[in-house]
Amino acid sequence: MKKYVKFSMIAACVLIMNACNKDPLNPDENNNETNKPISLECDIRQSLTLTDRNPLGVDYIVDCKAFVLNGTLTIEPGTTIQFNDGASLSILETGVIKANGTAQNQIRFTNNGGNTPSWAGIFIYTDGAGNSISHAIIEKAGAATSLGLFNEVKGALIIEESKVNVTNNQIINSGDAGIVILNEGEFTTFTNNTIRGSVNFPMVVDAEQVGTIDYNANTYTNNGKEYIEINSPQRVENYIEKPIVITKAPIPYFISKKTFFYKTTEIMAGTEFIFAENATLAFSAVDTPFRILGTPTNHVVMKGLKAQSGFWGGILIETKGDKYQFDYLDISDGGALDHGYGTLKGNIKLAGFGQALLSMNNCTSTRSGSCDVVLDEYWDTKTLQNNNSGNLNICKE
Repeated sequence: MKKYVKFSMIAACVLIMNACNKDPLNPDENNNETNKPISLECDIRQSLTLTDRNPLGVDYIVDCKAFVLNGTLTIEPGTTIQFNDGASLSILETGVIKANGTAQNQIRFTNNGGNTPSWAGIFIYTDGAGNSISHAIIEKAGAATSLGLFNEVKGALIIEESKVNVTNNQIINSGDAGIVILNEGEFTTFTNNTIRGSVNFPMVVDAEQVGTIDYNANTYTNNGKEYIEINSPQRVENYIEKPIVITKAPIPYFISKKTFFYKTTEIMAGTEFIFAENATLAFSAVDTPFRILGTPTNHVVMKGLKAQSGFWGGILIETKGDKYQFDYLDISDGGALDHGYGTLKGNIKLAGFGQALLSMNNCTSTRSGSCDVVLDEYWDTKTLQNNNSGNLNICKE
């Protein structure tokens, strides 16, 4: 898919641009003045350095979907880049971005005026190494998809199949999400960033990447949906096909659709999940540990976006095994679905082929669909060890 997308991007650039061999800064007779903004070329295929050439304001203007396909785009401290409506900056192929400001002299990526988000954002999808954005302000972006047909999401900063250092930045007033991590996107470092004022989520993270990020050294405030969304936008459902440990974040995680776990899964103390309507957490790995490890002082919480019985699908364990352990889990609002096994619904359901054993220790269950725990024994025996978890309504079918 990556090769196809890259080829398509280059083709799009050729169609859009008639002058791919021009100087990347494309000066003309009217912008040779020292303090006048320079129009940035839309196709960059060689290393280029942008400087704080205009101490009075904007240094460069982008009026298109700009592509960096080769070389390194270096942006020096204090530089301001203005993006006109719908414009974007994409780092592709072997291109690299090094936008490193300082605490006293930040880089600014901004729109062409007004408080309404109006440009697409920065998209990093490259084989190039050493990508870095630090001490920068990215503001009023996320108003359009960064690459039109090639990208299904909107965000101020989108990272896919690339490694990027993201530190000491302010991502402000995005028209959609603040940061989006897509397929195999990674942070080399992710600290001291502030994401505020996004219309939707401050972060949207691909399901398989959610356990690779330390969210705690960053600040999230005044966003429309103050959650970290776990979502693989290219898929109808989320699939996590590698071992994962999900740790507590400063704000809850949000699960918007059915999410399957196929490898060892651990959810650590203090973690909180909010589920969209009918969203489900499904564990489908044979004889593989699935542990929710709350503590007496830091429970794990799973609940619906609305506090109502049967709002989300609940937890489904649909395979055999005896390594299922829930400690200090507070679960509520599940039981919207029977998951195709029998007719009973509950916050937790064990079903499918093979014998299964779940140990629940000091857990609570409220506002379930019809039962707190459903043991569907159509195919084989299901066993619940209920240790000090209160008066659970346990149903068998």
